Amino acid sequence: MTQALPSVSVIIPVYDDYKRLERCLYALEGQTYPNDRYEIIVVDNGTPEERVPDIEETFSNVRAIREETPGSYAARNAGIAAATGDVFAFTDADCLPAWDWLERGVEALERDPEIGLVGGQILLFANNEDEMTLAETWEMLDGFPQEKYVEEYNFGATANVFTRREVVEDVGPFNLEFYSGGDREWGERVAADGWKVVYAAGVRVRHPARRTLGALLRKTLRTTRGDFQRQQQHGNWSPFRRATRFAEACFRLATPVPRAAWILATASGSPATRGRYALVHTLVMATKEWELIKLLCRNHPDG
Repeated sequence: MTQALPSVSVIIPVYDDYKRLERCLYALEGQTYPNDRYEIIVVDNGTPEERVPDIEETFSNVRAIREETPGSYAARNAGIAAATGDVFAFTDADCLPAWDWLERGVEALERDPEIGLVGGQILLFANNEDEMTLAETWEMLDGFPQEKYVEEYNFGATANVFTRREVVEDVGPFNLEFYSGGDREWGERVAADGWKVVYAAGVRVRHPARRTLGALLRKTLRTTRGDFQRQQQHGNWSPFRRATRFAEACFRLATPVPRAAWILATASGSPATRGRYALVHTLVMATKEWELIKLLCRNHPDG
C-alpha cells in the first residue's frame, strides 16, 4: 500500500545550528507518513567541521551532505541534486514540523496534478509568551504571512514548501544570484510555467520568532536587498518608477507618526501589545525605506 505513495525528500539547510536542527529531526522522525517513503537530506553550509555532529548515526532516514558555496539557496540546490524522491519538502533547521506535516503536504500536492507548489502554514512561537521581547511581539503578528505570499505573490517561504521533482526539472533550481528573496523568484517561475501555486493551512510547521531587534532589522535589510535585486532583474526599475518609489520612501520616513497612530487604532491585542507592535513596525519600516533609498541612489543608471 505504501508503494502507491510518492517518495519524499525533505531538504534542510543548516549553518552552525545543530541544537535546533536536532529538535527538527526528532519531529520528522515521528511523522505519520510511512517511514520507508521519505528521506531527510541535511545540507551543511560551511559549519566548522569540529562543530558538526554525526547526525546520520543518531537519526534514521537522514543523509548528511556538505555544500561549501555560502547561502541557503546553494544548500537547497545541493539537496535537490542529492535527492531521490518524487516530492521535495523544504523546511529550515529551526522549524518544528507537525507530526502529520509530510502526510498533509503530499495530500495537498496530490489533489491536482497541475499543482506545482504548496505553501504551508508557518506558526510563530516566542521563547516565553508571558515575557515577549519587542521583536517577538512584532514577529508573532507579522512575521510569516504565508497565505499572503502564496495568494498574492505566487510563492511560499521555504520554511514550509512542497513541490514535485518534475517542477524543478521544468523551471530549474533556485537562483544563486539572489542574496534574499530567491524563494519568491523561484515561485514566480513556477507560476509563469503554468503550475498552480496553492496555500494549505493544514500543512504546519512552527518557527521561532526572532528575539532581538538586531536580528529582526538584519532580516529587514536582507529582504529589502533581495526584493530590490529581483525587481532589477525583471527590469522593473524604470526612471519613473525609481522617482516615484524614492519619493514614497522619503515621505514614509518623514511621516512615521500618522502610520504609528493608525496601527495603534486598528491592530489587535491589548493597548500595550499594540504600542509595542507600533514601535517595532515603525523601526522596521524606517529601516526598509532608508535601505531602499540607498539602493536606488547606489544603483542609479546615471550614477
